[in-house]
Amino acid sequence: MRVFSVFLLTILFLVFISYSQLFGMEYFFLVLSIGLLVFLVTCYLWYERRTILLAGILCNLFFLAMYYPIFGNAYSYYEVFSADVLKLQIGARSVLFSSILCISALVFSGYVRRGEKSDFHFLVLACLYLLCSFYVSDAVFMAKTTYVLNSFLPVFLTLFFILKLEKGASILRRQEISAIYAVVYFILLLVVVYSLVLSDFYDVFRPDIVASVRERDLLPLGYGLYPGPWWTQIESIEFIRLVGVFPDPIILGYFLAVMSVVFLVDKKYLAFSVCACLLLLSLSKGAWLFCFNTVFLVIVFKYFKRIYIPILLLLVVGQLIMAKYLNSSAAIHYYGLEGGLTSILSGVKTIFIGYGVGNGGNLASISAEGWERNSWLSSGSESGVGVLLFQLGFIGLGLVLLWLRKIYFISSGKYNHAYSGWSISLVFAFFINSFLQENCINSSLLGILLLGVMLITSLGYIKQGRVCA
Repeated sequence: MRVFSVFLLTILFLVFISYSQLFGMEYFFLVLSIGLLVFLVTCYLWYERRTILLAGILCNLFFLAMYYPIFGNAYSYYEVFSADVLKLQIGARSVLFSSILCISALVFSGYVRRGEKSDFHFLVLACLYLLCSFYVSDAVFMAKTTYVLNSFLPVFLTLFFILKLEKGASILRRQEISAIYAVVYFILLLVVVYSLVLSDFYDVFRPDIVASVRERDLLPLGYGLYPGPWWTQIESIEFIRLVGVFPDPIILGYFLAVMSVVFLVDKKYLAFSVCACLLLLSLSKGAWLFCFNTVFLVIVFKYFKRIYIPILLLLVVGQLIMAKYLNSSAAIHYYGLEGGLTSILSGVKTIFIGYGVGNGGNLASISAEGWERNSWLSSGSESGVGVLLFQLGFIGLGLVLLWLRKIYFISSGKYNHAYSGWSISLVFAFFINSFLQENCINSSLLGILLLGVMLITSLGYIKQGRVCA
């Protein structure tokens, strides 16, 4: 029941913020504030770790999946879309997701045993470092705020919650898992339907791209013509990618990859087959590698556990080599990582603390008008690790690596559950991809990853009989 309650609340929230913008900015912010307050009050009334965390995760997913079906129809009908509207709508999701996760982290801190308080203290330390970087950064305020709420705060919160989930906190019941599956099936149906009719109703389903073309005084975007990110290049041949109802093929690809792994773990082979087929059609090479690496690392975890970390490092090196030398669109991601790394090596200060939050990265070019486009790749853009290094330095990357180390040893020790190999392999495969994909430090994909870990750990503990199925 609570899963469907979150779904309905998210739909109502999307409807209100979509239509409120039609009547002026002040109404948008009013409705956004009221919607956020309702979510937080609802979470407080439930006051249960599992429910609050699940609310944040599902809210993020529903926003991504239902954003354009609702938003597109509203703005297509009134024809008042602008690029600023898109920024506000995306910002609303980031604020909502980060706020609910922060509330959930505070609730978790009151539940943990005294010996486990160090996890929360480490989260506080990471957030304090982020706050200091925010203060000393000379980037514009909007760029700094964007990266805090949409990238770095969600990164630290996601790692904190993954650690807690591996320890058995916030485990779902079987009926809650079934309810989540029902909503996922509904989203998959929408993906198929929208993909079939998209070319005939382009202005309704994707008004943002139609409007962006108009703003640049270009010719109207005809049916069947798709934007650059919807194409992918494999050996000099370009292919159109499946998008469905999601904002772009990358987000759809990672959602399908995560759910493919979950369904495979839960032996839902028909659902797995559907997700796997749609994943192939998304032509999201990063999501393909993510799914493959997860399964491969599970095999290593099961049969060659002692060399798990060396194999992990070999996968990172192997993907970097392929990205640089194969003739594909992945090369730009490699040069983004290389650019971010070489930029911070120019001084001792930047090696340790980087250039500060909001300096560089793709989101900065979207949120800040003063962004220098000619320094795009040199700031780590197109690489999650590249952006992390450029903005937070090796201290920021070190904090992430310490979290991952804790997650690995926790999952290999006394908190081992039936599917520990699957859950931590999902996390580490995601980390491998973050070297070549900036989206991997974006709250949209982090929320999807967190949903996958929550489902797999819950299934693992249920199988062991440590929770009520």
